[in-house]
Amino acid sequence: MNITVLGCWAPYPRAGGACSGYLLREGETVVLLEAGDGSFIRLTATVDFRAGRPRKKRLEV
Repeated sequence: MNITVLGCWAPYPRAGGACSGYLLREGETVVLLEAGDGSFIRLTATVDFRAGRPRKKRLEV
């Protein structure tokens, strides 16, 4: 299992940051937990949500 922290700020993220958001991956399964403000834009950097596949580039936090 792999966990990616999409954001860790609460309740107001710094510029370019995101509130709490966590992405769990196990094989082909991807689960988003606690999608805080700004975490969706961070999610799009790691997962092609339209195809359900990981992107090749890793997220820089």
